[in-house]
Amino acid sequence: MTLLALAAVLAGCGGGGEETGGKKTELNVRMVTDIQTLDPHSSSGAEYNILQQIYDSLVEFEGGNQFAVRACLAHDWEINDAQTEFVFYLRDDVKFHDGTPLTAEDVVFTVERFLVLPATASKSYFVDKAEAIDEHTVKITLKYPYPNFILQLASWPWRIVSKAA
Repeated sequence: MTLLALAAVLAGCGGGGEETGGKKTELNVRMVTDIQTLDPHSSSGAEYNILQQIYDSLVEFEGGNQFAVRACLAHDWEINDAQTEFVFYLRDDVKFHDGTPLTAEDVVFTVERFLVLPATASKSYFVDKAEAIDEHTVKITLKYPYPNFILQLASWPWRIVSKAA
């Protein structure tokens, strides 16, 4: 039985894909269901494994530990004593697929979008607003302290999207 499972996995890895200079330019991935969307804020979850390869969040889980986060799109952050204001300092070396740089306005756009979309509104009910302080600094204000907010930001679907896209 183990050999049969291994053969099925390896069969999905071989063949296909054009080669350019000895390097493959195509990746074939086997999914149990069809991908319905590449929008991280409208996905039902079936696309999670693909979306996590395309989009990043302000912070990410540290290794396999879902109770600790490390920097991702934000290289640093500050939390006020009341735990209602989170200021994130964005990396200045990040670009979207179209070459536009990541800015605080993209984070504001993402949060505002997150607040109104049916698939994500229930995951952000505690967020009051997001505002760009400058090009690479964004402040997210909560309606009340939410102890898991920083962990929530590392989870799907809190992925940052481009305002221009």
